Amino acid sequence: MDLKAQIEALIFATRGVSIEQLSKWTGREPEELQILLEEIRQHFLDPSHGVELKKMGQFYRFYTKANCADLVAKSVKNVYSKLTSSQLEVIAAVILNGPCSKQTIDEMRGRDSSFVLRSLHKMGILRRKRSKNAYLYEISDAFKDSVMLEEMLDLKVEHPENKGDSL
Repeated sequence: MDLKAQIEALIFATRGVSIEQLSKWTGREPEELQILLEEIRQHFLDPSHGVELKKMGQFYRFYTKANCADLVAKSVKNVYSKLTSSQLEVIAAVILNGPCSKQTIDEMRGRDSSFVLRSLHKMGILRRKRSKNAYLYEISDAFKDSVMLEEMLDLKVEHPENKGDSL
């Protein structure tokens, strides 16, 4: 099978793939892969394609081109359009501070966040992971994808260590 086709398939099937991962999976040198990634990127710049290859942080992904975004948005049910101000406040806190415990979020907001966290978790916007005696809340990959969060911020968000909040 053609190496470019393999790379395209791996990028398409993942939420983002690094050159190191591609090297491990294909057995090819990163320098060779970098050249092929640039060729793939150039190929998808052609107006006949609705997607483009972008690098966000150290990860390569396919994204919908801007001229197709409205069509794609119409075809996807947007459950996030009816978020309350409290829900948006919690989402912003988690985006800006990285994985946080309920206690940390409560302290930032100055009030109890139990109901809001539960509703955002049920909606699939937040995911939670057990850490010691508490849950840490972080933005779900599905939410990041649907609102193109990394593209809006123009980078993969890397958070400083939260005091006492580690995954």
